[in-house]
Amino acid sequence: MSMTEILAISEIKKVKTDEITAIGMTTEVLKGFDILHNKMFDLVNAALNAGDNVTEKIVTDLMRYLEKRNWMFTA
Repeated sequence: MSMTEILAISEIKKVKTDEITAIGMTTEVLKGFDILHNKMFDLVNAALNAGDNVTEKIVTDLMRYLEKRNWMFTA
């Protein structure tokens, strides 16, 4: 896939960075964190429903890392 194709289906959208402030950048990162967290949560639930404990553990560990980064941005 090309980056254009990936961006077309992605919920995390590219933003113009030429006029964005530091607060605006942080806000965009936090929006991305929120989208990723929600998708990971859906994946954890699907893994649990399928009895896939390995995938559930991997995604849970990634979520823990993401939540820590989110906390660091908002603290």
